[in-house]
Amino acid sequence: MDILNKPVTYEEIKETVFSIPNDKSPGPDGYTSSFFNDAWEVIGQEVSAAITEFFQTGQLLTQINATNVTLILKCERPTSVKHFRPIACCNMLYKGMNFHGHFIQMFMVCIKTTSFTLSLNGSNFGYFKGQTGLRQGDPITPLIYTMYMEYLTRIIKFATEMWPFQYHPLCKSLKLTHLMFADDLLMFCKGNAASIMLLMWAFSSFSRASGHSMNNSKSEIFFNGMVEELKQDIKQVTGFSEGCWASMFIIPKSVIKRVESICRNFLWDGSSEYHRVPLVAWDKVTLPKAEGGLALRRLNHGTLLLWLNRWINQIYIKTQVWHTYKPPASSSWSWKSICKVKEKIKDGYTNGTWNSHSQGYTVKRGYEWLRPSQTVQPWAKLVWNNWNIPKHTLILWINLNGGLNVKDKLHKLGCCDDDLCCMCSSMAETSEHLFLACTYSCRIRELIGRWIGRSMPSVNEMIASHRDNRNNARIHGKLLRPEQVVKQIADEAQRRIKYKAGTDLNQFALVWLRSIGM
Repeated sequence: MDILNKPVTYEEIKETVFSIPNDKSPGPDGYTSSFFNDAWEVIGQEVSAAITEFFQTGQLLTQINATNVTLILKCERPTSVKHFRPIACCNMLYKGMNFHGHFIQMFMVCIKTTSFTLSLNGSNFGYFKGQTGLRQGDPITPLIYTMYMEYLTRIIKFATEMWPFQYHPLCKSLKLTHLMFADDLLMFCKGNAASIMLLMWAFSSFSRASGHSMNNSKSEIFFNGMVEELKQDIKQVTGFSEGCWASMFIIPKSVIKRVESICRNFLWDGSSEYHRVPLVAWDKVTLPKAEGGLALRRLNHGTLLLWLNRWINQIYIKTQVWHTYKPPASSSWSWKSICKVKEKIKDGYTNGTWNSHSQGYTVKRGYEWLRPSQTVQPWAKLVWNNWNIPKHTLILWINLNGGLNVKDKLHKLGCCDDDLCCMCSSMAETSEHLFLACTYSCRIRELIGRWIGRSMPSVNEMIASHRDNRNNARIHGKLLRPEQVVKQIADEAQRRIKYKAGTDLNQFALVWLRSIGM
C-alpha cells in the first residue's frame, strides 16, 4: 500500500504519457499522445503539475474525466443500438493518471465523476453523467478486468476437472478451454451436451457472482461433426444462434506483408523490428529444406487455400455447380478473391480427383501444388539431420546460402579497409575461401581426412560421401560433424583477432568485429 500511496514524480508521469501508443483515438480534448510527445518540452511541466495535483488533493476536474463514446457501425443499415460498437475515448490527461484509504478515495473519484458525450458521424451529442461500470480505455479497467477474468478462469478450470467434461480434440494437449480479449470470450470443448453444459454452468456462476452476463444476441455457437438433433437441443438450452464461417479466408495484401515482415524480423533479431538487411532473402527462407530454405510457409500461398462450408453454399453458390460458378459483378471483393482462388485450385483436379492423389485434397498438398518448385540442394541432408546442433545448423545453412558477413562482402559495403582473409592474409575472405581454400581450413580437412581414413579434396565429395561414411564413422566414434569444423575456424579467427586487438584496429575493423559477434 505504501507503493500505491507514494507521491508520483515528473519522470513517472512522462514515462506513462510516452508509453501510450500514438495511434490511440483522442478524447473530448481532441489531442492524441503524439501531440503530447512532440510538445512535451513546452507543456510537460503543466501536464505534470495537473496530474500531481490530483494525487495530492484527490480532487478531479469534471472536464478532465469527460469521455467521448464513439459509435462504430457494425452493419450498413443500423436499426438498433446493438448494431453499434461503442468505443470510450478518454482525455489524454486522464490517461496519464496510472494509479489504504487515500488510494481508494482517488479510485472512487475516477469512477463517480465520469461524464459522457456521444460521438456520431463526426459530431458530439448530449452530455450526461456515468452511473455504473468503467469505461473502455480507462487506465483502471485493465486491473479490474484482470481480477474479474482470473475469477472466471478459476471457475472454468473447476468445471473442466469434473468427470463428464471433455476437451476439444485440438485443445486437449494444451488443456485449452477459453481465450479472452477485451470483452470477447471464446470457449472450447468437445461437441457433447455434458461438456457444453458444464461450461455454461461455469459462466452462469460467474455471472451471479460478478453481475456480468453474456449478450445472447451477440453470442454464437459453432458446431463440427454433430448430428442436427443434438445441435438443436443445445441451441435451445444455451439460447445461442449457430455461427457459420469458412475455416480459411482471404487476407488483404497489406496485412500479409506486415505479418511476414514481423516473422522475418523475429527470425533475424528476435523482435518485431529489424532495420538491417537480412542475411538470407525471404524468398529463400520460405523454400522447403530440401530446396535450401527453412520450410516457413508464405502467407500469400497459405491464405489462398479454402474450405468452403455450408454457409458459402447457402449464401452464394446455392444450386449452381462450384467448378463452373462465376461471381456476380455486385459481389464483394472478398468473395471475388475467393472465386479467383477457385480458378487456380480447380486446375489441380482431374476427373474429380485432386492431383491424381488417392487420399484427396488437403491444405498441405494444395500449398505445395501452388508453390513453384525449386532445385533440390545436394547439401540439404548434410545440414538438416538429428546429429547437428540447431545453432550450428543455422550458421551452416546461412553460409551455404551466401549470407555470412565475410570480409569480402563487408569490404564491398565499405565496412572494412581490405578484404583479406583474417586466417591466412593471402586471399580475399569469401565464404568459399574461408571454409574450403584457406590454408588453415585445408589443414583441418586434411587432418579430418586422415582421421576417418580418406582424403577429402572438395566440399562436393564431402557431401556425396557423407551419407555412406557417417554410419561407419559413428560406430567407431570417428565422425566429426561439419559444424564442428566451422566452429573451430570461427574460434581460431576470434582468438587471432583478440590477439591483434589494441594494435592496429581501425573503425572499419571494429564494425567487422561486431558483425561476427565479437
